[in-house]
Amino acid sequence: MFVAVFGTRTVARGQEWVPVERGVEFMQRTDPGPVRISALRIDLCASGVSMRVTGSDERGQRPSSWAPKVGAVAATNGGYYKAGVPTQYDPNLRGITVHEGQMWPDAANSSRQGWIAFGARRSALHPLSLAPPAEPWFVEAVNGGIPLIVDGRVWGDSVRMPRTGAGLSADGRYAFLVAVDGRSETSGGMTGGELGTLLLSFGANQAMNMDGGGSTAMWVRNRGVVNQPSDGSERTVLNHIGVVVGDDTGVPGFSCPWRYGAELEESTFPGEVEITTAPGCEISGELRFRNTGEVTWDPRGTFLLTTEPRGEDSLLAASDWQTPGRPTNVASVTPPGEVGAFPFSIRAPDSLGTYTQSFGLVEVFVAWFGDDLGQADDAVKLTVHVVEPTQTGADRCQIPVVPPEDERKVSRGAVTGLGCAAVRIGAKTRGTGGCALIVVAMAAAAVRRRGA
Repeated sequence: MFVAVFGTRTVARGQEWVPVERGVEFMQRTDPGPVRISALRIDLCASGVSMRVTGSDERGQRPSSWAPKVGAVAATNGGYYKAGVPTQYDPNLRGITVHEGQMWPDAANSSRQGWIAFGARRSALHPLSLAPPAEPWFVEAVNGGIPLIVDGRVWGDSVRMPRTGAGLSADGRYAFLVAVDGRSETSGGMTGGELGTLLLSFGANQAMNMDGGGSTAMWVRNRGVVNQPSDGSERTVLNHIGVVVGDDTGVPGFSCPWRYGAELEESTFPGEVEITTAPGCEISGELRFRNTGEVTWDPRGTFLLTTEPRGEDSLLAASDWQTPGRPTNVASVTPPGEVGAFPFSIRAPDSLGTYTQSFGLVEVFVAWFGDDLGQADDAVKLTVHVVEPTQTGADRCQIPVVPPEDERKVSRGAVTGLGCAAVRIGAKTRGTGGCALIVVAMAAAAVRRRGA
């Protein structure tokens, strides 16, 4: 079979992937041998896509029964179980199964069983003898067996039989599920090495054998059981692995490996963390962030937006904001490791009082920069105290020069006895007199990629 490599993905000539649902593609063909192959390619970054594993109270079902009940669009059988007892692990090969972050009560970490696991913005696969214990980030995980691909190198045994295989691409974006028929005149099965080679051709960089033989089965919505189980019909099996496709929210799938991260390096607002000015005045500066992710920022897609709540109009919105909830974008292309500037102004509200506003970074239509999917981001927070100005006219927006920490005789934010300086706003330099006015305390936490 001819194989062509394009970037980090590998595509086998002659195979045709047919859409099943958003982010899920199905392929079926018969190779020389003959060998009948059914395969799923799952884009973990497609909106609404998430992987689903059997809950402890759902064990002991056929894939075609389990998948529709849990809303999966496609599924295969999972890992090994006790011969003749499809509700119990093999006592000599006990592995792990996790659903919604909960490990089955009779599961056990064992290097004699591998696993494939999915969590928020990440996934991993470790085959038999190479598998570490389950980790706290597991949300869905299922046990498996011998290695088929390890770090891009094909492994596998030489026994020809019906097989189920699971794999992940090197970048974590794609998951693969394969069912190979065997023990019949129409399909002779595959060795572990052959299945590894097949998954490698699809684009997998890590892969392992799942339970096979008569347990091998694949179910696809609107197609039913698409392979030919060697027993003549599906077996009842211990657990399963499937894919669920929810609403298209425009947000990448739950386990998509978002690689967007940032850390605040510097604020160039006058006083850096404290600013004073009069009600209604605009003050300009920059927030400078280091790109700690793996994706280059671009002014067309990387923005600073309001948070808590996200994207809401801000009382601090100034005339240079793109919208009342979006102050600015990164000023220039910023590769990983470099520092990007986000220039914007804040406008003091007209009424006296205290105002707060948090900001976070976002890659539009891709990810918020933060820790947890759907949660508030670590952000730069502005606290604005609006007080009566001490001067009128052009000097009413004056900003005090804050002395070094060891020279201060008053607490940060106080204005008594402090000198004053001008602040440049756009193309103008405004005189700034009477220093009592607005204090903007910018409490900056490290901004990390969103969790998501």
